[in-house]
Amino acid sequence: MSARPSLSSWSDFWRRTQSRGFGRRSLAFVVAGFLALLATNAVSIWAADALSRQLDAVEHSRDVRRALDRTERSIVDAVAAERGYLLVGSERYRDAEHEARGQIAVHFGTVRELLRNDPELLRQLDDTQPLVDEGIAITQQVVRDAEQGRFNQALAVLRSGRGTAIMSDIQVRFDAIDAIVSERLDEGQRAAARARQINVWFSSLASILIILLAGLAIFQFSMNFQAIMQAHNDLDEANRELEHRVEERTQDLVTAHAEVERSRDRAEAMLREVNHRVGNSLQLVSSFITLQGRTIQDPVALEAFRATQARIEAVSRVHRQLYTSNDMGQVELNGYLTSLVDELRQSLCAGDRACALTVEAEPLTTSTDRTVAVGVLVAELVTNAVKYAYPGGAGEIRVRLVGEGEGRARLTVEDDGVGVAAGEPKPKGTGLGKTIIAAMARDLRTEVAYVYGPVGLSASLTFDLE
Repeated sequence: MSARPSLSSWSDFWRRTQSRGFGRRSLAFVVAGFLALLATNAVSIWAADALSRQLDAVEHSRDVRRALDRTERSIVDAVAAERGYLLVGSERYRDAEHEARGQIAVHFGTVRELLRNDPELLRQLDDTQPLVDEGIAITQQVVRDAEQGRFNQALAVLRSGRGTAIMSDIQVRFDAIDAIVSERLDEGQRAAARARQINVWFSSLASILIILLAGLAIFQFSMNFQAIMQAHNDLDEANRELEHRVEERTQDLVTAHAEVERSRDRAEAMLREVNHRVGNSLQLVSSFITLQGRTIQDPVALEAFRATQARIEAVSRVHRQLYTSNDMGQVELNGYLTSLVDELRQSLCAGDRACALTVEAEPLTTSTDRTVAVGVLVAELVTNAVKYAYPGGAGEIRVRLVGEGEGRARLTVEDDGVGVAAGEPKPKGTGLGKTIIAAMARDLRTEVAYVYGPVGLSASLTFDLE
């Protein structure tokens, strides 16, 4: 074993390094180049953030303009349908006018929602609301008069020019809002262009600085070429000395490597044995609980024993899976869930509780800790389904595991039981199962989503596999 370098050794090394030209000046070049890279990255991040904000603003402005345009087109469609109905009397025009009025309200509401955080434009839009309402009222009145045969009154409304004046006023107000939005859109685009230009300028300046520093460093190294050659000669001499030491240590290293291999094999064997013993111990505890449960007459206590047994089986199955696996850090979830559900079927669906448990699991793998959390979640959700889904008889309970892409998976436990009708209270237990489910979901950095219906209940969660 080599001796630990002392402070005096490091000081001597630093002095020898400085004597060969690799002193504070070279270190300053390296630090300056590193700082230039950091500054370039910081400006790039700032520019990217500014561009993202400006792009969001540009997209918002475009949405406002599109919504205004759709509102204006709907108003024009309503007026055109009104006049078509007055001239032709076809119900097609009347239906078109009714549909256009509905679209006006929808698109106007869209504009208002988009401008909810802009008091100035929202005030201008609200000032336009009475005109829009009046215009809609005029078209309704013309269509109503035409339906009831009062054509002279309908023509009088059209000849009054009020509808045309309202249309013009609405268009002027919409154009004013559109002009402000367009101006902001142009300003956002200019700001994005400025951010890109700043990024280009700063990146160019940083690149020039880095090139300059690299040149100075090369110059510094070239000035000390003789010192470097001397260091090379010293290194050759040291290598010759080391070759002799390497020959002496080679056999020691081979022996040590073989010992490491043996130690690793022993450690893996011990870990496999530990998993085997832990799994057997938990299985023994589960068997004790089963035996004890046969002597219990209280249904509530028996349910608690069964739930406890299911939780123990979820953990025990992980250790038994690891005992037979080649990878001690990863567990195949499809095989694990299949064997776990088989255990749950034997413990939960025995006696007067007939139930059909099925598993559909894709071949996915995850870590031991996540597997424990998934197993306990499945045990709790299946236990709840067995207790509450089919109070009057047997039924199917399905466990599904599918990949979601990008290292994620979705777990679902569902049944076709009694469910919960609208307005009815959801079933409540002791609260322990709910607490365990929430804790396991937090371990997986996710939440369980419940979908209650008049028939069946579905509980699902999406989690990361890594």
